[in-house]
Amino acid sequence: MTEICNLKTANKLDLPFTAWRILESEACEIVRFHLNPGEEIEAHANPNNATFFIIRGKAGLQVDSGTFELSKDDCIRIVKNIIRKWQNIGNHVLEVLVFKEI
Repeated sequence: MTEICNLKTANKLDLPFTAWRILESEACEIVRFHLNPGEEIEAHANPNNATFFIIRGKAGLQVDSGTFELSKDDCIRIVKNIIRKWQNIGNHVLEVLVFKEI
């Protein structure tokens, strides 16, 4: 089946930051999240592998292996069960697209 998905029709998630589930299938989930300057996502682990693509802004990302600074057009893959913490370290809204493997 072919399906067109976009942010306008996405489900807004009930999280302490702004996020939408754009697509969910048996193979993957695509989420987009926004963080305002200084806002962060507390340290957590996820039971799925995930790839993150920075659409806009500047992020600080802490994972088990260290701290990374990411900006527009950067992409990082984090394997399941790795603790991660995101923070918007820029002066503009951070926009991130997440591809979760299910």
